[in-house]
Amino acid sequence: MKKAIAVIQARMSSSRLPGKVMMELNGMPIVWHIYKRAEACKNVSEVIVATSTHESDDILVQFCKKYDLNVFRGSLENVLDRFLQVLRIHSERYVVRITADCPLIHPDFIDAQIAALNLFKADTVWIKNLPKIFEGQGVMSVSMLEYINTKSNNLDDLEHVGSDYMVKNPDEFRIVKFNIPIELQQYNFRLTVDEKKDFELIKLIYRHCQVSTGELVSLFNVLNFLDTNKDVANINSEVEHKKYNTSITKTKDNWNNIDVVGSYTFNVDIKDTY
Repeated sequence: MKKAIAVIQARMSSSRLPGKVMMELNGMPIVWHIYKRAEACKNVSEVIVATSTHESDDILVQFCKKYDLNVFRGSLENVLDRFLQVLRIHSERYVVRITADCPLIHPDFIDAQIAALNLFKADTVWIKNLPKIFEGQGVMSVSMLEYINTKSNNLDDLEHVGSDYMVKNPDEFRIVKFNIPIELQQYNFRLTVDEKKDFELIKLIYRHCQVSTGELVSLFNVLNFLDTNKDVANINSEVEHKKYNTSITKTKDNWNNIDVVGSYTFNVDIKDTY
């Protein structure tokens, strides 16, 4: 039985690169590529684009409806509530939170997180020094989000789906230590689209690695391409995450003494996956 629903949080009013979710890669918008990769997850029952009721997102909603992508509209600022409204009409135990600026999410990485949480009946995973190539695709329990919703009115939690409360109160949740193989830890290419330079890199990646529209680009091929084309890989090397995101990451990296309910290793031959 599939135990997770994937929710892609998307809006047109990005402060750093407005409209990026609808910027095209080989003829289709970023959000479409993310949706199709999420659909490839074996442990995900349904994929939903969660956007806002603001008029700026009308164009995104129209696109989703035209191409039969599930879409939900909720609060622009309270993204936590937007998620919970989606989750309350579904029965899945876990939610995959996908940000709509990571067009190369990895289905097997997501499936492994779901499997880890299900194995230990846990709330979230802890990945020490998460490689940049796996950003924007986290899995958590629905019950954890409901709990945080009752505990916090912090604007950061509302905007970032409970992240602030979770990283500051790890003792209140069941956490699995999630191990990334050494051969994948070395890859810290920035595959997130926050600024124009990021999009230039992703465009080159898709131009080189996607044979036809609709094909899922192999992350293994992407890593090989960037490994052998350092000039391309460095296009966005000076782009930085927002200070809030960097702070969250550093806090989780310092979870060294937390109690965990188990350990799980991401065992996958990336050559055979997307």
